[in-house]
Amino acid sequence: MKIYITLILNLCAITFLSAQVGVNTDQPTRALDVNGDLRVRELKLVNKDANYNNVVVVNKDGEVEKHDATEITKAISDLSVETKELYFETTPDGTKIVPCGKFNFRFSSTIIPEIASVTDLPKATTVYLMRIRKYATDGKSVSQGNTSIQNSKTFSVLDSNYKLDQVSEYNISYPGDSNLYRVIFLARKMTSTTNSYSIVCEKF
Repeated sequence: MKIYITLILNLCAITFLSAQVGVNTDQPTRALDVNGDLRVRELKLVNKDANYNNVVVVNKDGEVEKHDATEITKAISDLSVETKELYFETTPDGTKIVPCGKFNFRFSSTIIPEIASVTDLPKATTVYLMRIRKYATDGKSVSQGNTSIQNSKTFSVLDSNYKLDQVSEYNISYPGDSNLYRVIFLARKMTSTTNSYSIVCEKF
């Protein structure tokens, strides 16, 4: 008899432990089903703890799950990207390349803004741009244009008339891509032997 009682108690305990618990509901659909507001009185700040790498998310039915924080960061970076390069040399360094979305940007050895594809494309692709030039004399010009890119190692000219101490801004679109790219080139004379070269790109 004692064996049967022990067996029944064990079965009841197992059933209780595996049962779903409902708060303000008689028909819980999860291990803990809260129908109403949920309050947590105190939380510890763990933003610098790499072990806490998940974010709590809720679907339209109020079901709580987790999402990898790294994936969220990647998704945000896909929506908005900013990359930049600043260096000081006598002449431009063609190895100083700014990757931005689908494009690579650089100054050529003759201070010409250039563009290339990040990856090799199966065929040449035309990209369209609006060019805004600003000069030290407060002058400004706006023009439209296009250029063709295909290989990641072959750069195409963005502006063959670019000069030292000139700011050039390019708003660029890629066929079939909903993103807009804005890249700014600025080469400035710093001393008799040194210039500064800066490239800033935004994808949004």
